[in-house]
Amino acid sequence: MQNLVDQFVQHLRNGAQYVGVTYTSKKHGETARYTLLVRQKYTDLIEKSILECEIRLNELGDQNTVEAMALVEQKASLEESLKAHREGRQHESYTKKGMYSEVVPGIAQFDDGTFELRGVQTAKVVLVPGIYKTVNHRNELTAAKAKLRSELPVGKYKSLALDLGYIHGVRMNGTTVEID
Repeated sequence: MQNLVDQFVQHLRNGAQYVGVTYTSKKHGETARYTLLVRQKYTDLIEKSILECEIRLNELGDQNTVEAMALVEQKASLEESLKAHREGRQHESYTKKGMYSEVVPGIAQFDDGTFELRGVQTAKVVLVPGIYKTVNHRNELTAAKAKLRSELPVGKYKSLALDLGYIHGVRMNGTTVEID
């Protein structure tokens, strides 16, 4: 796997912007071909998402709905994330806070030595459907926030574990690496 990570790093340092990956999800067992834009700054996605929240809030006006509450809470969280990134830290509620370092844009290494490929999903073709359980949210607001986040630009940001058995093929700068 280290050789594959080294190839990723080399291609990304040489300016690769898009990476194609055939990947099986650990959580759902779905196998799909992803195309990720790995040089997109996460802060740009946060800014676009904040703007989208503001636009939607303006469209709702003074309505006191679950959707409006979800927008207000999501916008506040995004603003805290943006502030944290600008200060060189991570959001206090981030589940992976302090657990990794960025090797190059698009590759993160965790404290346990594992790696993730990260970027904005620009395309996805499902090859083998996975098993998706129905999510039972604690309440209507939590469900609305989850739906909203998936619709915002930050919802397109994906992390794929670079683990043998889950990653099957990689395409970068005209080079294809089959792993199975």
